Amino acid sequence: MEMTLPRPRMLPRRRPGSLTIARAARGRYAPRDAIVDHLAEEAVVSLARERPSAEEFLRRIRRELKIRFYQASTQRNYRRVLEVFLRWLARPPHAATREDVREFLELLVDGGASSSWVAGHLSALRTTFDKMCGQALTPCRLRQKSLRQPPRRRPLLLAGHPGRLCRQRSGRRP
Repeated sequence: MEMTLPRPRMLPRRRPGSLTIARAARGRYAPRDAIVDHLAEEAVVSLARERPSAEEFLRRIRRELKIRFYQASTQRNYRRVLEVFLRWLARPPHAATREDVREFLELLVDGGASSSWVAGHLSALRTTFDKMCGQALTPCRLRQKSLRQPPRRRPLLLAGHPGRLCRQRSGRRP
């Protein structure tokens, strides 16, 4: 009695004389409709159209942070930063400008705040105004370079040729 093994699953077979695949792809290779996020185009608080008070602005931002699953400590820190910024601004949130943010950050630096403290304030302002309100209020240069760490230096080879060092590490002798 001859035993036949089950045939392993292979690529879909082609119909004879045709270049099309006999069955449609399934699983992760199946064609899918594009994901469209309709809410990404809308700002949570459109400061260009709306004129919310500071209290209403903070309430809506707090709600959005909760919906986006920000940690409780992050929500608390962002709320405190926004309260301090709006109290310093002494105007409604829609009146804030990029220069106001720069002056606020400069005030923190002049007051002796550490770089991590200023970075935390900048992150809260960037998340709130840039991401959730659709306004580009944070300074561009700060967003790109100044808060990053400088690149690490490579170690200098102090003794001789690098090939010699590699041979010494591998145990071979010249």
